[in-house]
Amino acid sequence: SIEEECGALGVMKVPDVLPAGANATDIRKCANHPFTLEDGGLARAHPRNPAFDTSLTRRAPDACVTDAPYGCSSRPTGKYCWKVCGNNGEWCWLANNFGVGSWTTCETYQDC
Repeated sequence: SIEEECGALGVMKVPDVLPAGANATDIRKCANHPFTLEDGGLARAHPRNPAFDTSLTRRAPDACVTDAPYGCSSRPTGKYCWKVCGNNGEWCWLANNFGVGSWTTCETYQDC
């Protein structure tokens, strides 16, 4: 089942109204980003080495980012894009299909 597949990531709830341009058949199964389960916290790449970073900086969900507008986080389980998405430096993971699809992958920060 989807519940078993997603586990602690939770099942993505389909919004009543999709973002303009989003495809209803390309909505991800799991609600939360897979990095949220690794090492007990969220992580994003440190901007001093955005092209390929092996030293991730852990961030709390309410942490502020003021050193880069976007980047590519790298872990053995994948590489994903993040961006500043709030007025006070809050950040979020990027997702395809206007935010409701699969998590946006990258090789370098320039892919984001």
